Amino acid sequence: MITYKPLSELPIKMASDLWNLSFENYSVDVSMPMDRFIDRVANEGLSLTRSFACYVDEAPAAIVMNGFRHVGESLMAWNGGTAVAPAFRKRGIGKALMQHNQALYIAEGVKRATLEAISSNKSAIHLYEGQGYSVIDQLKLLSCKRLNPMGLVADKQTYDIYRSPAAAATAIPWYHVCDVWQAGLQSLKNGECVFATKDNKIVSYGLIRRVYDVDGSVKGIILYRLETAPDCVDERAALSVILRELWQPELDCKRTVFNIPASKPQQLNILEEMGFSETMEQVLMAN
Repeated sequence: MITYKPLSELPIKMASDLWNLSFENYSVDVSMPMDRFIDRVANEGLSLTRSFACYVDEAPAAIVMNGFRHVGESLMAWNGGTAVAPAFRKRGIGKALMQHNQALYIAEGVKRATLEAISSNKSAIHLYEGQGYSVIDQLKLLSCKRLNPMGLVADKQTYDIYRSPAAAATAIPWYHVCDVWQAGLQSLKNGECVFATKDNKIVSYGLIRRVYDVDGSVKGIILYRLETAPDCVDERAALSVILRELWQPELDCKRTVFNIPASKPQQLNILEEMGFSETMEQVLMAN
């Protein structure tokens, strides 16, 4: 018999242990200690009352993590992790999970739901498609071992560069909420917005988060979102100048790109020229 229980009714260690059990032997290691599990819940705005554990004959078998945000007057949902423990896989538990989750979304009044799946995980993608989701983009994860800032031809002198808290991006006239949950401002509470202006108009911006070492030095920079103005006449220059600024070539640190859409080839081309290579691809799905 399959039963469900909100994660808010479980001790936090039990919820954390269920996450690790459910993702055991997964294609990518997403296991995490309890402290990181708690941080992720807080940072990603996940709802423990509307995420749930699944039990089969009272044995812990699976987990679904959900986040909810209002965009205007509409409630949006993100499936931040669905997995079944190895002992219960290939028994139809995944389909039951998604059906239960879909009923929860309907009861909550969700207008749009998104999730990501690793592109090579065809069985998961097929499962989600069976519940009404469709692939709307591919998302690239990139990393750089050695930054190559050469070839960025934009003349920095023709642009003004500014840094501000990530939330300031909402003041950009052409800013819009995107479907990539972790690129949302609510997920970037400690993030920064780096933007470039030309002729007193904002032409490009990037949303980043800097990771600091115990001594206060920057040990990592993560790019979550990169955009140019709809009427930008020289997209390459606008992207180049902002990338050169946000990556801070003078720093010796790790640089990664998180979930840049494949539908933005100019961005990917410039990042590749700078020394970035793909480490993983996900599909972005929406319902």
